Amino acid sequence: MGKLTDPITLYQIISDCYVIREKKKLTDINAYIHCFVGVQSITTVYDLEVAICKNEGIERFEELGMGPLSCYPLVQHYFFVGSDSVDIFKISAEDVIASLHSFLMQCKRKTVSAEELLDFLAEQKSLPHKQKLGVRIQNLGLHVAYIRRGEQSEKTILNKSLKGFKHKMKERSFRKGQTKGQTKKKKRKRRENHDNTMNKFMRKEEMIDVKRQSDSIKEMIDFKRQSDSIIIVDGYIEDFLTTWKEACREIFFKIF
Repeated sequence: MGKLTDPITLYQIISDCYVIREKKKLTDINAYIHCFVGVQSITTVYDLEVAICKNEGIERFEELGMGPLSCYPLVQHYFFVGSDSVDIFKISAEDVIASLHSFLMQCKRKTVSAEELLDFLAEQKSLPHKQKLGVRIQNLGLHVAYIRRGEQSEKTILNKSLKGFKHKMKERSFRKGQTKGQTKKKKRKRRENHDNTMNKFMRKEEMIDVKRQSDSIKEMIDFKRQSDSIIIVDGYIEDFLTTWKEACREIFFKIF
């Protein structure tokens, strides 16, 4: 064994340390990828890169000195990404689940396969083939069941809300009808009161007119009676004057 001051020996030690560190890094990355992919029923290369960078405290996977993540052997194994794929398509598991919901609404089937969903995603994202997505799907059944259950719960809530809304509208219409009925009754009562008042007023006016006519008739009768008395008195006076004139004439002729 050479001395520690020997350049070759120092280089060998440094090289061994570097190799050990790189092996440990490789082991850690491999273990992380195995665990990450193993526990995710739906995952993507983009999600994997974000998780690794966050765990290692870096911004891009290339900073680890292992090349692009899409070309990493384990990624090629799990995600079936083409060897010519360098750029990672930015799609997350949440995006896949959202597209799964849209796909289920279109196909109207109880079960769908992972390949059908990937084809749908590739067409939706305008990609030449589904391998460009970098999506790994291990199990869709649980997600499909949860989406169906969520749709059923949504329908139940909407039906309850619609039923409550209809009930409220019915109550409002009934109250509005009652209000209209009460308004009509009030108007009819006011009209009846007004008619009664007018009838009373007309009857009073008629009674006043009858009284006035009666008073006028009485006045006419009294006036006629007085006129007849005057005519009678005048007749007596004319007779008296005539008799007085004849008597005077007779006396005059006797004297002369």
